[in-house]
Amino acid sequence: LFRAPFAGLIPAIISGAPAASAFFAVKDAAKRSVDGLNLGKSPSTLCAVACANVAYWGIKNPSEVLKVRRQAGVAEDSLGAATELWQTEGIGGFYASAVANYAYSTPVDATKFLIYEGLKSEIKTRRGGASLTASEAAIGGAIAASIAQAFATPLDVARVRIMTTEATGVINTVRTITTTEGIAALYSGVVPKVARALASGAIQFSTYEATKEWALRFIERTFPEL
Repeated sequence: LFRAPFAGLIPAIISGAPAASAFFAVKDAAKRSVDGLNLGKSPSTLCAVACANVAYWGIKNPSEVLKVRRQAGVAEDSLGAATELWQTEGIGGFYASAVANYAYSTPVDATKFLIYEGLKSEIKTRRGGASLTASEAAIGGAIAASIAQAFATPLDVARVRIMTTEATGVINTVRTITTTEGIAALYSGVVPKVARALASGAIQFSTYEATKEWALRFIERTFPEL
């Protein structure tokens, strides 16, 4: 772990910003569209997250494959790994784990946003409808993200196996790990994963709320007729 703690960082940075931007853009647009169907808050969130992850992994998956292969020691450098993957498997190799990544991230994000929106609603009710402060958003995001990550760790373990070994299929991989290594193996690395989720959730939601508030105020000042 500490021999090369930043292995795979470059591809993650290159694709991270556009993928995250696409996620929130699609999520908010999808939620506005679904809200008109009067499905309710939770079903609307689930539909929006499901749509958003299609866009997210369409952009992110190639770099995720390279990042995980670097971190697992399967490849020595990102460019070499990309070249080898292209020559041996073609474009399909960069999306070989797309289903596993989607199967992992969608329940994680759905759980995360449902918990966060529940906490947000409760806080706003207690504060008379006022917007969340940055610290409140950070705490709510940290709680939501850590719970979601702990819940979905087996799916995370399965998707990493698929990207770094010959394993195929999320269900088959989970079944194989359980049979050959025991249930505990499905929770390998759960502590650092949850610790990472605490930090990333706090940053993600506090930044999201602050940016959203700024954007709304900017639009109101710049385009008052809207």
